[in-house]
Amino acid sequence: MLIIELNEFDPDYFKKVSKELNLEHIEKIFKLKHTNTFTDEKEEHQGLDPWVQWVSIHSGKPFKQHSICRLSETKKQNFKQIWNLVGENKNYSCGVWGVMNAPRGNNKGIKFFVPDPWSFDEIAMPSNLNKFLSLPRYMAKNYLSANFFQFFKESLKMAAFIFQNRGNGKTRKFLKNLFRGFLISGINVHTFSTLLDFLSTLYFIELKKKFNTNFNIIFLNHIAHIQHQFWNEPDKEITKHMKFGLLICNEIIGMLMGSMNKNEKLMIINGIRQKLVKDYGLYIYRQKSPIAFFKLFGVKSIETEQNMTNDGILLFNNSGSMIAAEGILNNIYLKSNKEKIFYVEVLDDRRIFYQFNIKHKIYSDEMILFNNKRFKFFDLIDCICQRTGSHIQEGDIFYKGFKLPDKIYNHEIYNYISGSTTNKS
Repeated sequence: MLIIELNEFDPDYFKKVSKELNLEHIEKIFKLKHTNTFTDEKEEHQGLDPWVQWVSIHSGKPFKQHSICRLSETKKQNFKQIWNLVGENKNYSCGVWGVMNAPRGNNKGIKFFVPDPWSFDEIAMPSNLNKFLSLPRYMAKNYLSANFFQFFKESLKMAAFIFQNRGNGKTRKFLKNLFRGFLISGINVHTFSTLLDFLSTLYFIELKKKFNTNFNIIFLNHIAHIQHQFWNEPDKEITKHMKFGLLICNEIIGMLMGSMNKNEKLMIINGIRQKLVKDYGLYIYRQKSPIAFFKLFGVKSIETEQNMTNDGILLFNNSGSMIAAEGILNNIYLKSNKEKIFYVEVLDDRRIFYQFNIKHKIYSDEMILFNNKRFKFFDLIDCICQRTGSHIQEGDIFYKGFKLPDKIYNHEIYNYISGSTTNKS
């Protein structure tokens, strides 16, 4: 059984561009059977998010039961994930790569496991896979304020992993797409995040073959990332980042389908779709240096864990520092309309979740107010993008080898996967 978690992709858009760009492997997706998925959550950042919905899919629990609302909350998940349940069946061995916001749990039946780069508490197995994660994890925390020497150090770890695990054409394939990426979309974080999914697929397929695992999951995030920032109207030219992402996605799907046995079951799941919001005027902002920003305002955290876009978690060594920080963050405003900059949520007595509360366009003369002090907004904060894609409640499963109804809730996917492992596949 192979489960491809192609996060948030929009099937209608894929159908159109697969014909336009001759993406033969993506077109194969639409020859599979199809089921619509759904969730009751309606608001982004309050449940209608991939780090929530994938927890539901992996655990079989709706959001109102599992209550996992934030990225990197793996320690709180004390329930079985689908690979833990399947791994208890002696007929199955499991390979799991990149799953979002998910703990490994017990090791029974698991031959390899790689968490997503934001699940900082999780450790990959076998242990050498942590070298592969070293650079993505560092950049996940610091991609707007990376330290050159630390970046170089983490890059060396990842390079050592790639060198030690070269062969079988992986290096040639990666370098070919690296060169193609530079030509199409340039040298930037978006090109590298797309190539990370490609490289992950190469190692996933190799490990799948090496350990002869027969229950396999791979999570891919590059399409979701690109749709959020570079999605254009169907009648307009495909952006360079989207084009490269689609070409790589097509190659990934081809490799994954090519790695399957003749009668192997397949699910391709997006968790939730995105809708096009290019002209809605939604903007994403983030501190240039979160650590320097919080220090400037007197927040005494011991660590800052940045999440995927414009939020993160502050960690404190005592509750007093946490309470003081909560008060500070709740009193930082825009000068123009006295709007609070941050949404703040206390997670426990040592952790605060923060997120930029500003979604509209900010003009160049905007100021930040705090305790009768003024700061130029764009001295401290960057605009990441004007958003082009946002989450919706509907999702999709394309599949073969399963029996599914026309429509199911996300958390019900768990039951259909586990039910199909009664017999070895």
